[in-house]
Amino acid sequence: MDSVVQARPASLDATSDPPTLFDGTTRLYTSYICPFAQRVWITRNIKGLQEKIKLVPLDLGNRPAWYKEKVYPENKVPALEHNGKIIGESLDLIKYLDNTFEGPSLYPEDHAKREFGEELLNYTDTFVKTMFVALKGDPSKETAPVLDYLENALHKFDDGPFFIGLLSLVDIAYITFIDMFQVILNEIYKCDITAERPKLSAWVEEMNKIDAFAETKIDPKEIVEIFKKKYMVLILSDPSMVEAIMPLGYGYLGVNVCCFGSISVLGMIVASGPDANRALVNGKEALRGIKNRTKPPGMDMKYE
Repeated sequence: MDSVVQARPASLDATSDPPTLFDGTTRLYTSYICPFAQRVWITRNIKGLQEKIKLVPLDLGNRPAWYKEKVYPENKVPALEHNGKIIGESLDLIKYLDNTFEGPSLYPEDHAKREFGEELLNYTDTFVKTMFVALKGDPSKETAPVLDYLENALHKFDDGPFFIGLLSLVDIAYITFIDMFQVILNEIYKCDITAERPKLSAWVEEMNKIDAFAETKIDPKEIVEIFKKKYMVLILSDPSMVEAIMPLGYGYLGVNVCCFGSISVLGMIVASGPDANRALVNGKEALRGIKNRTKPPGMDMKYE
């Protein structure tokens, strides 16, 4: 494929003015570090829509207030501004781009392939959730079922290296997360997700040859750092905190001193801000608040 590499515009943050909204310009609100948004960015590139769909990257750690107030009340990415309306959700958006805009079709006409493609697209949520949850246990063991599912799926059609033969929306839906998890599991957990999965390994190799995907990738070191900041925790030394956590099924009580503070999908308890350590001094109080979905005094936290 021809190169689609373009200079990346700077991410807009809380200090940035909004673009002239709903002026007829088609805009893709995205984030350089979001694998959901990356799906739509790749689709835009493959279909050659760089001049028709303007990329508007946001700083998710310091996102502008106007985005929620004037653009997308869900306050998530991706979102597409097109024909005076806003459309969200990554799988809906990649289908929308493929059906609405010019460029190569990314979904086959063949009935059997379309049917299997829908099955695979429906499986993406299971795949992503399973992979994230596995990171708090034994990743090499707990990721095996969903990775084997993909390995077997790649055996279904033999007219190309991709899931349904030729490159499609299915490949786009999976590659952003496969790429991310491959880095995290290899670098942090020393687990190779393509080991003994030759079809998956060959598929990753083929995807990495595609310029439209390569343009959207970030440095593997940045992926690792983002993961550590968002999900890894410092285990506090007070045994009473650990005792308070275990009955509720949480693995660790910890602090995250970056701006992403949240209760993550991994089930880890984290807090953000300069007073994070102080805020978590009373582990039992924090856990009572979390169980009741309320904010303990002095703790800056949100739920994702």
